[in-house]
Amino acid sequence: MGWHDMDVSVIIPAHNAADTLGAQLGSLAAQDCSAIEWELIVVDNRSTDPTAEVAMSYAGRIPELRVVTADEAAGSGYARNVGAAAAAGRVLAFCDADDVVVSDWVANMGKAVDDHRFVAGALDLEELNPEWATRSRGRVDEAGVPLYEGLFPVASGCNMGIDAKLFDELGGFVNDYDRVEDAELSMRAWMAGHPAHFAADARIHYRLRTDIPSMFRQSRGYGRHRARLVKRAVEFGAPKPALPPRLRSWAWLAINTPRLRDRSTRAHWAWVLGLKMGTLQGATAARWVYL
Repeated sequence: MGWHDMDVSVIIPAHNAADTLGAQLGSLAAQDCSAIEWELIVVDNRSTDPTAEVAMSYAGRIPELRVVTADEAAGSGYARNVGAAAAAGRVLAFCDADDVVVSDWVANMGKAVDDHRFVAGALDLEELNPEWATRSRGRVDEAGVPLYEGLFPVASGCNMGIDAKLFDELGGFVNDYDRVEDAELSMRAWMAGHPAHFAADARIHYRLRTDIPSMFRQSRGYGRHRARLVKRAVEFGAPKPALPPRLRSWAWLAINTPRLRDRSTRAHWAWVLGLKMGTLQGATAARWVYL
C-alpha cells in the first residue's frame, strides 16, 4: 500500500496487553463504517505475553489488520510513531489496547479529522469502571476538550485523530517524555495553529486504573512534566496560570485527609497528591517555580 491508499489508519500501541486487547479488537471488528476504507495497525512494543497472537487472531474479522513490531525502545509515543510510519491512511486515529471504542468510532473520527485536522474524542468512564473509581476522577473529557493547565486544548493519545500530513509536519510524538507525550504534541499543534477540536461522536469507553498505588504513580508521572510544558507554553506567549487555583489543590489535600476512609475520596486524594508531588519534582528539574 502507498501513502494515503486508505481513508483511516487506526493505530494501537500495545505492551503486554493480551488480557484487554481482545475487547478493543472485538469492537473494532464490529465497526459500522462500510463507506470508508480503513486499516488497523497493532504495534507490539516489547511484549512478553501473547499480545501479537491475540491481535492476529482477529485477522479474519478485520481484513486490513497488521501487527508491526516496535522493539528499539519502550513507550507509547515511540510505538505510535512506529505505527504512523507504517500507516497508509490520510487520517491517523489513535486508541489504546485497554479501552473500547464505540460502534461508529472509526467513521466519526475520520469525518471529524476531515473537518478539523486534529481532534480529541470523548471519553466515557461509566462502562468499564467501578462507580467509586469514576467518582474519583470526574467526567471532564465527556463535555469538551480539556485544557492543559488552562493553556491549550489536549487530545488524549487514547482517543486522538490527526491528519497524517499534519502529523508528519509536526514531527510526530517526541520520545523524551515518558508521560504526557500526547499533551506535548497537542501543544505543538496549538502553536502551529491547529488546536484540538472536540469530536463528541468519536467516543471510547476509557478504562481507569483501580489500584490506588498505581493511580498515584500514574499521576505523579503526569505531574513531572507539568512545569516543563507550562514553561514552554508561557515562553510561546501564553499567560502563566494563576497561583490561587494551584494553592487550593494543596488545601484540598489537607482538608480531605480525615475523609480517607471513603474509597473514592482516597483514590482522588492519591491522584491529586501524585500530581502535586510530580509537579514539584518537575519544577525542580526544569529550574522553574511552579506549584
